[in-house]
Amino acid sequence: MKTSKLKNIILSIFISFAFQYNANAVCTYASPLEGSEFQIGNMISWSTAAEYESKLFIIEKSENGIDFETVGKLEAAGHSTAIKEYQFLDINAKEVFTMYRLKLVNSDGSHSFSRIAIVQKTMENNFMIVAMSSTIVNETFEAQIDATKKMEASYQLLNLKNEVLIEDKISLINGLSNLIIDTKDLKEGTYKLNIQVDSEVERLVLRKTLDAVQKDNFASKSK
Repeated sequence: MKTSKLKNIILSIFISFAFQYNANAVCTYASPLEGSEFQIGNMISWSTAAEYESKLFIIEKSENGIDFETVGKLEAAGHSTAIKEYQFLDINAKEVFTMYRLKLVNSDGSHSFSRIAIVQKTMENNFMIVAMSSTIVNETFEAQIDATKKMEASYQLLNLKNEVLIEDKISLINGLSNLIIDTKDLKEGTYKLNIQVDSEVERLVLRKTLDAVQKDNFASKSK
C-alpha cells in the first residue's frame, strides 16, 4: 500500500470517528475493540466493564474508514456491572487492509460507535472456509471452501491425542467447493480438523454428539 493512500485512509478514520462518536454511550469498555488475523479470518474482540440498557452490538467493517457495512450482530448484556467479553470471527475477511467498529444499539433505539480497529493481513490466503454446518456434528460435517484458483487440498481429522482418524484430499475449483466429512462412526468427544494447501492451513474444532443436529444446505458455483 502506498504511503499517500495509507495517510488518506488514516485521515478518514479520524474524521469518521470525530463525527460519529456518541459521548452519551451507556457502555463502559474494559478493553477496546481489537482485531487479530487468523488463517480462517479476522477475530474481533472487546470487553465491557458496565452496560446499561444495552441491546445489541452490530459489527461493521470498511475498506476506507468512511463506508461501513454490517458483518455480524451480537446480543449485548443489557444491564451489567461485571466484565463481559465478546468475540466475532469474520470468515469473509479477504481484503489486505480492513477496519472494524462497533455500533452499540440501546433499548431506546439510540446508538453509539466504538473506536476503529484495523487488521492488516500478512498471511497467505489462497483459500478460506466461507460457510459451514454446525461444529457440533452427528453424521456429517460440511464446509464450503472458497479458493482463488484450482488446487488440491488435504485434510485430517484428529483426536485430542493428535491421532489421525480421517485423512483424505479434495480438489478445489476456482470458486466454491463443498467438503463433506462422514462423522457417524466417531465416538462422542472433541476433534480437530486441519485443511491444508502447501503451507497454508485452516483449523477447526468439532464436537461429536449422538443428538440430532440440524443440517444446512450449501450451493457450489465457480467464479
